[in-house]
Amino acid sequence: MKAIHKYAVYLIVLHTVLAVLVYLYFSNKWVWIGMQLIFLLSLYLGLRFFYLVEKPYRHLITTLTDMDTRDFGAKLLPTSHPVLDRFIQQYNLLMDKLRVERLRLEGQGRFLEDLIFSSPVGLIVFDYDGIITELNPAAETMLGRKGIAIKGTRWTPEYLPIITENGRIAPQVVQWHGRRLKVSQSPFLHKGFQKNCLLLEDVTAEILQSEKEAYGKVIRMMSHEVNNTTGALNSILQSLQEVMAEYNNAEWQEVLSIAANRNASMAKFLEQFALVIRVYEPHKQPVSLKALISKTMLLWQPEAAKLGITLEVINSPDDDNLILVDPIQLEQVFTNIIKNAMDAIGHSGQIKAELHSRGKGIVIADNGSGLTEDAAAQVFTQPFYSTKERGQGIGLMIIRDVLQKHDARFTLQTNSDGWTRFEIWFP
Repeated sequence: MKAIHKYAVYLIVLHTVLAVLVYLYFSNKWVWIGMQLIFLLSLYLGLRFFYLVEKPYRHLITTLTDMDTRDFGAKLLPTSHPVLDRFIQQYNLLMDKLRVERLRLEGQGRFLEDLIFSSPVGLIVFDYDGIITELNPAAETMLGRKGIAIKGTRWTPEYLPIITENGRIAPQVVQWHGRRLKVSQSPFLHKGFQKNCLLLEDVTAEILQSEKEAYGKVIRMMSHEVNNTTGALNSILQSLQEVMAEYNNAEWQEVLSIAANRNASMAKFLEQFALVIRVYEPHKQPVSLKALISKTMLLWQPEAAKLGITLEVINSPDDDNLILVDPIQLEQVFTNIIKNAMDAIGHSGQIKAELHSRGKGIVIADNGSGLTEDAAAQVFTQPFYSTKERGQGIGLMIIRDVLQKHDARFTLQTNSDGWTRFEIWFP
């Protein structure tokens, strides 16, 4: 039963009792009738007064309910009561302001979420217990954990090997999955609790560009000086060969021929170095990774057969999707990888190419001599690094530059089973 109904019953019972008492104690009917009129007027005024008091109370309950449910779009209709209408007007104004403020905060929150989600800087947030509470897609990609749930787990060196000093992460540049990541820590307070934010920034392109500009200048300077020298020497050697030919001096002709060949080898050597700084921007088009690796394997099949090396492409039916790459550059990458694998094997071995990630990833594995951990760490970070006795590391640098221009992730390491795997993932 509502309060107004309870109050009405109370007034009716009270006035009924009073009416009976007046009837019993006053025998004059006019007095009794007059008293009844007074009772009826009192009953009406009592109900009216209660209505005037109860209505603001009812509106107050409505406002509290709306605030509890955060229904800031609800409004109260005006009444004929001046005081109540003033309350309703202020309430409606308050609801309008709250609604506008909530929309502003929601818009700001969505903007920050979108900004963090699309930021190229990796963000990883830890709580005070060191548990990962938030991370954006850039961080997942840099850690090589895209699609793998690490949220809610404790940080381990398996995610990224970082150096700590006095319990804090020191600013550093870490080599990871063929890229260089700048790592820094930024602590902050959230709702009164200490949290830490790990910032990951991919500085591979900037470092490589600086390195390329540095050794590019050296290569151009060397090429200029060597070409000038070899050009003059070739002219002199050619003249001497002609003179020796007139005298039929076979011994000197052979010596001069060897010198001319050495000059040509030096020019070719510098030309190979110049290839590193002339890797052009890729002209991407839809390409089947399966078809491209199969074609490259087929080209190297005769050479591999002479060395007793078997080449094999392993794939599943759903690994034939198209990816946007430069087929010429990617074929050069596969050629260099296969050639390096054959050099590591020497004689009698296997090279396998396996497609995965629905045609967007490939693993080229060989059972050759393998790489040490130190070599695997330096192979893509140190310019012109090579594990071969007479290698210049040019092929690996071209592989690195081409794959990075394709925004691909890649790793090269020898696993515990003795197989060396070159893994590539395309976006």
